[in-house]
Amino acid sequence: MKAYGIEMASQWLGDAGASKITVNPLSAQAGFHLMGTAPMGSRPENSVTAADGRVHGLENLTVIDASVFVTASPVNPTSTFAGTLALAGADLMSQRLAT
Repeated sequence: MKAYGIEMASQWLGDAGASKITVNPLSAQAGFHLMGTAPMGSRPENSVTAADGRVHGLENLTVIDASVFVTASPVNPTSTFAGTLALAGADLMSQRLAT
């Protein structure tokens, strides 16, 4: 899949007019999980969500996937966000509904 992805991306870049395409060899153990697009943090200036996954400034929007992680290791993060973030998010939502 990695080789196919590199091949297709190179083709698309070439079709878009790229004159030089450099491919960085990928580690066999590299993690390819979409993460970091909605980083968790304490300040809205440099993060999207608070520590509980709620989007800064939007009380009723909670992010409960790997996008809140700002870094990744080569191991699958699924058990971490399914077992922790999703359960914590569900608990937070149920608390909001109870009030």
